Amino acid sequence: MRIVFMGTTDFSLEALKVLHENELNIVCVYTKTPKPKGRGAKLEKTVVHEYAIEHGLTVETPKTLRTEGAFAVLKSYAPDIIVVAAYGLILPREVLELPKHGCINIHGSYLPRWRGAAPIERALLAGDKTTGITIMQMDEGVDTGDIISKEKIAIGSDEDFTSLFNRLKVLGAAMILDVVRNIDHIKRVKQPEVGATYAHKIESQEYILNPQDSMEVNYNKVRALKKGCKFFYHKDEFYIVHKVDYISSEDRETLYLPCKDGYLEILKIQKPGKKVMDVKEFLRGLQA
Repeated sequence: MRIVFMGTTDFSLEALKVLHENELNIVCVYTKTPKPKGRGAKLEKTVVHEYAIEHGLTVETPKTLRTEGAFAVLKSYAPDIIVVAAYGLILPREVLELPKHGCINIHGSYLPRWRGAAPIERALLAGDKTTGITIMQMDEGVDTGDIISKEKIAIGSDEDFTSLFNRLKVLGAAMILDVVRNIDHIKRVKQPEVGATYAHKIESQEYILNPQDSMEVNYNKVRALKKGCKFFYHKDEFYIVHKVDYISSEDRETLYLPCKDGYLEILKIQKPGKKVMDVKEFLRGLQA
């Protein structure tokens, strides 16, 4: 079976590794185009691109799949199935209908909850107790296709984006391997609309912690957003909070985040452009 793989992020990379290490026939890897980075604007390849080159896989990096030329190139690989994981480009109808088995997507939620771009962040922001992975037959909607397979996992009360992301990417890779191996025998189930929610991209204002919000809301913000959350000014600068917890001691060598119903203890903080520090190290630096 001829597989075209489409993905861009670390979430995608885990699935590509598993498929490749199990010697499935990946005829081409599609990923986002390299982007300029740093002062020298050197083009930086995606992690998927780097892995594909390292392992001798053919790579395509079109800016769009909507042109006749891009479709002709994809068609030339004669895929039996296209596996998609956090790719970042819209697949038009002709692409969805090209392979014998269609396009199969690895989605980081237990659909129909959290369709869309930021399912892991939205699950944590909402304080969900469970989430999961769904392997889905893609259609022209946003994560509305028929369900092939899905598994649910519990979200720990102290779990953050990174830990949940890492668990889900491993689960998704194992599930897609099973699906691809058994693609001729799988059943597809229509996805229900009942319980559907949409995981919008994270907006810039959502990174700001608000003292008028509850402890639960601010706690969930910090653990959901891996870049951290802006909190307060010191010498006309925002500081970025990376980890908080509900207060467990009266230790005065710390910082507290005021909320409408109490305080959260700040554990990790960052001055913009500097490294992330434990709060005690941060306070010693302020006193120096």
